[in-house]
Amino acid sequence: MARALKSMLAPSPVAIQFAKPVLVEKAPVALPRDSTSSDGTQIGDRTPLLDEKKTFSDAINPQENGTDIERGLAVVMSRQSQKDAEKERRFITEQARLFREKKADAAETRSRAIKEWFSLYRCMFVVIFVPNAVGIGYTLAHKWKIGEEWNATFALSLIMAGLCARSEVFVRILYNVLLFLFKRWPPFWFRNGIATFLLNIGGVHSGMGSSGTLWLITSMIEFYRKGGNIIHPAILVFVFLASFILVLVCASAWPSLREHHHNVFENIHRYAGWTGLGILWILVGLSDTWNVEEHNFEARRLYRKPDIYVAVGLSVLIFLPWFTYRKVPVSAEVLSNAVILLRFEGGYPSGLFGRVSRTPFKENHAFGITSKSPDSNEHYMCVVGQGDFTRGLIADPPTHLWTRMYKFTGLPLMTSFFRSGLYVVTGSAIGVALSIFIQRDPKSKWHMLWISGYVYVALVPESLFAHLPFL
Repeated sequence: MARALKSMLAPSPVAIQFAKPVLVEKAPVALPRDSTSSDGTQIGDRTPLLDEKKTFSDAINPQENGTDIERGLAVVMSRQSQKDAEKERRFITEQARLFREKKADAAETRSRAIKEWFSLYRCMFVVIFVPNAVGIGYTLAHKWKIGEEWNATFALSLIMAGLCARSEVFVRILYNVLLFLFKRWPPFWFRNGIATFLLNIGGVHSGMGSSGTLWLITSMIEFYRKGGNIIHPAILVFVFLASFILVLVCASAWPSLREHHHNVFENIHRYAGWTGLGILWILVGLSDTWNVEEHNFEARRLYRKPDIYVAVGLSVLIFLPWFTYRKVPVSAEVLSNAVILLRFEGGYPSGLFGRVSRTPFKENHAFGITSKSPDSNEHYMCVVGQGDFTRGLIADPPTHLWTRMYKFTGLPLMTSFFRSGLYVVTGSAIGVALSIFIQRDPKSKWHMLWISGYVYVALVPESLFAHLPFL
C-alpha cells in the first residue's frame, strides 16, 4: 500500500502535508478470562503484542530507540512469533465480534433533542408524505376525482421518483449537473444548501417510496370497492400481491431492523423489489387493458395511459447498473490481520465508490476508490475487516471479484463546491479522501485530518509513514 500511495503522490501537482501521527494510549477491551472464541480457544489469557513492561509508544519513542521509526517497528515485530501472530489475529477477530459502535451522547436539553431528531432527512420525508396522505384521505372519501382516476399512476410515479433518489446512475448524473452549474460562483449558503440536500437525499427516497406504497394500497381499496363484477378477478389478485410486497420492502427498511439485520434488509429490498416489479408489469398490463364496459381486455388501450411508460422507466432505473456487472481480476495484498488492499485495472475520477462481491447477486459491499487520475492503469480499494464479508477477504484473499463497472458517486465529491475547508477522515476512508486530494483543483486550500487507530500496526510491514515525511 505504501508503494502504491507513494507512486500516486509523487507526480501530483498538489502538495499534501501529513502531520506527525499522535499516538493515543487506549485501554484494551476487557474480556473475561474464561471467554472462549468461536474456534474453541481460550481468549482470557493472551500473549500480548509487547512485553507488559513496554508499551507500543515506548517501542517507537525517539528518546529510547532513536528517531528511526522503522527501527521501532522492527523491535515490535521481532517480539512476535508466528504462533503469537495467530493468537493476536484471533484476539482481534474476537474483539471485533464483541465491538459495538458507541452511540452519540444524549442532548443536554429537550429542545436540542427535538432539533437533532427533526433533521433535514425527516423534514423532506414529512414534506413529501403529508400532502400525499391528505390526497389519499380525500380520494378514499370520494372527494377528489383526480385521485380516484389516477391513483395507480400516482403510485407508480412516486415509486419511480423514490428509486431515482437511490439510483446510482441518476444520482451520479445529478451530482455532475449540480457541480457543472453551481461550482464556486454562487454564495456559500447556496452551495452549502445543495451539499446538505445531497447528504440527506435519502429523505426523498423514503418519502416517495412510502407515499407510492400508500397510493397503491388506495388503488387496491378502490378496486375491491368496485368488486369482482366490475373488475377482473386477476386484477384484484395482482394488486393485492403488489401492495403486500411493497409494504414488506418498506417494513424491512425500518431503521432498527436495517441496523441489526442488514443482510435481511438487503435481500428483501433486492429480491422482493424485483418480484414486485414483475408483478407491477402484470398489473399494469391487466388494469390498463381492461374494458369495464365491455368486460374484456383490449391491447390497444395500453399505450393510452402513462402507466406503461412509467413501468419502463422503473425497469431501466433498477436494471441499468446490473448490465455493467463483470467478474474482474483483482490483486489482493494483505497489509495486516485487519486490512487488505485490493487493486483493480483502470483509473477513475475522484469521489467515486465501487461495489464488490464474491457472488453476482449476494452481499454487494461498497468501498471508496483511490485513483491517481482517470487515465491511470489501476485503482485501489482499502478494506478493513469489520464484518463477515470483509474478514473473509482478509482470511482468503480473492483473485477475482464481481463488480459494477459503472461506479457511483458520494458526498466527498461535493468538496469541489468549496474553495477551502477541513476534510475529516476516519479509518479506511483515507482511500477515497486521497483520491479527492490528488485530483483536486491546485488552487483550492483544503486540509485533511485523518483519525485512525493503530496506524503503525495496520500498515506493517510496509508502513505508509515510513515513506512519507513527517512535518
